[in-house]
Amino acid sequence: MKYSILFMFVVCTFFNAVAQERKLKSGEVPSQISSYLMQQYPAAEDIEYYHKKEKDSTFYEVEFELSNADYNLKFSVEGELLETEKEIDFDELSPILKEKILIVMKDNFRKSKIEKVQEVDPIGIKRYEVTAKVKHKGKKNNFENGVYTLLFDQDGRLLKMEQEVLNSIDSVF
Repeated sequence: MKYSILFMFVVCTFFNAVAQERKLKSGEVPSQISSYLMQQYPAAEDIEYYHKKEKDSTFYEVEFELSNADYNLKFSVEGELLETEKEIDFDELSPILKEKILIVMKDNFRKSKIEKVQEVDPIGIKRYEVTAKVKHKGKKNNFENGVYTLLFDQDGRLLKMEQEVLNSIDSVF
């Protein structure tokens, strides 16, 4: 009986986690999303559509490649564009912006490595999201080892810093 309850709990947890993100076919998204994509990114390749739930919001996400760059577009359930993300190389940033980002990282982490940089545009407000792997505790703020996401404005001011939490699903097998 005890194992039956544990098994049911694990199965329910697994299905709940899977339900948070569902891959869709192109015909399953609102027509506004397909139209926007064809008008703005006609040469997009490897297009994938998702229906996602995070916290209290539900939205559509479209991932694709264009000119060797990865894009991620976020749309409301009504099909309105909410955010555009484009993966870029750190070296594509202006020298001043790169310097400010490196200063923030040096001030907060003893040892870190930039894993990914994205240009984030929530409708006309360009920002930069830096994902960094931290290997040692911070100098001042005692940050833990792990992966952190730092959000900067276009002037290099730190807007937000969060540690990414990786949730694993225990296997029943």
